[in-house]
Amino acid sequence: MSVKRRGFYFALMVCVLSVSTASAAEWRQKKEYRDDFGASVEIQATYYAAEYVERSTQDQAQKNLWTADEAEDYRYNLLQQLKLDDTIPVFIRFTNRGPAIRMAPFESQVTLTVGKHRLSPVDYDKRFNFKITDEREGFVYFPRYDSKGKPYLTPKVKTVKFTIDGAITPVTLGKTIDFFWDVKDDDPNKLLQGKSGARMEMDRLNKRVGNLTKEGKELQDRLNEIQEELSKLNKRMMELQKEI
Repeated sequence: MSVKRRGFYFALMVCVLSVSTASAAEWRQKKEYRDDFGASVEIQATYYAAEYVERSTQDQAQKNLWTADEAEDYRYNLLQQLKLDDTIPVFIRFTNRGPAIRMAPFESQVTLTVGKHRLSPVDYDKRFNFKITDEREGFVYFPRYDSKGKPYLTPKVKTVKFTIDGAITPVTLGKTIDFFWDVKDDDPNKLLQGKSGARMEMDRLNKRVGNLTKEGKELQDRLNEIQEELSKLNKRMMELQKEI
């Protein structure tokens, strides 16, 4: 692997996992909670806006002197890592200096409110199901589309709220752990711009076609069963009609 290519993947992982770039600063929030005994819990949450992805791509391209194609490769891999084709990712980091944080089952401890919809995770870092005594970080993913393929993030949505149950630790018990992001000026459609965006949309549409094809086959099989049963019933009714 060339030095430039190694730099490409290193930059990708740094951006995705450590969330240390300046372009994420306005989308990263931190809250700290303390009790009367000196224990504390710090929680960081980062929302991945389209604006962040674009700025991150530009920053890394300039820093690594990538060609246009290499920049598009980076952007495509970033979109894939974040699963932005069909999810809304949130990166969270816990720094615990107190009683163990317990969140199992994790999917019942967090929600994302987008407009009038309260969304539950479709995937997350499974390490969050184990108690946290020091530090832990990872992604939690929420659905970007409903069962009919319509996006939850529409121009009408002005704010996104990420909520963690305060009962995960005695330090936050009885407290509200909410993170709010102003998304009124963020256009999710920008994620699908350029070659990388087209590749991501093609990936999503292929997946959607596969799901609908499977669903259609199941419905057709059920319809065939119903028609077969109706045929048997009609046949039997005709036989009984002759005896009446």
